Amino acid sequence: MPNAVLEAMAMGLPLVLSDIPGHREAAKSNAWYFEAGNPVELASAIEAALNAPDKRAEFSRLGMERAHGEMSLETMVKRVETIYDEVLKKW
Repeated sequence: MPNAVLEAMAMGLPLVLSDIPGHREAAKSNAWYFEAGNPVELASAIEAALNAPDKRAEFSRLGMERAHGEMSLETMVKRVETIYDEVLKKW
């Protein structure tokens, strides 16, 4: 899980991300993606983000909600505790 992406989401920033699994897992469909190493696609994704203020606002809101809800410290601790409980029940 890419921490920088999660931190940006928590701050409500719109995201332009390279299209790699960790970024997709973190931001879901709430970002503009480009092929890693492709500067033309990067420029196109940035241009798309700059030209879509309503979508930027929506992606920012959804990312912040995800970061503070599904990815919060409390939620992650509960998930880890659940995994430990499941493993310990098998012993």
